[in-house]
Amino acid sequence: QITRDLKMKPGLKKFLDISMFMVMNVGMNSCDIITDGLTAYALWHIHPYWAFLTILWMFSPFLMHLMLIVLRNKEKGWKEGLKDAFTHFPLMTPATNTWYAYKMYEIKYSEPMSVLSLTQIEKLKIVAGKLSLTEAFMESGPQLLHQLHMFLCLG
Repeated sequence: QITRDLKMKPGLKKFLDISMFMVMNVGMNSCDIITDGLTAYALWHIHPYWAFLTILWMFSPFLMHLMLIVLRNKEKGWKEGLKDAFTHFPLMTPATNTWYAYKMYEIKYSEPMSVLSLTQIEKLKIVAGKLSLTEAFMESGPQLLHQLHMFLCLG
């Protein structure tokens, strides 16, 4: 959206769009998952129950989607449901969003942008946003409460 209002060459606009997409949807998500794993590793010797809870929060989006497959088996096929669930496996969301960034790279940027190109870019951003939103509500929210509890108990 920042690049929409600025007058710039299509190549620079493409570079900025893909860079922002990679930082926000791949980089930040990867850092979150990696630091969660490091936190669980550091907690393992101090308090194994909290380490286990940290690992559980990392896998909760994946586990929730596996349960949804069982509940909604009639609406979607098993293969499609498993594909959706595995996109929420730790470090699969950044990999999926990297694939979406590559798809963004394949879209032709021009001045002015065609409606088809803008629609394709917007669809990719919406799908990536939904993936990140699911991670936020099913992993980061409960994990924040867990970490606040640890901080208040340990000081």
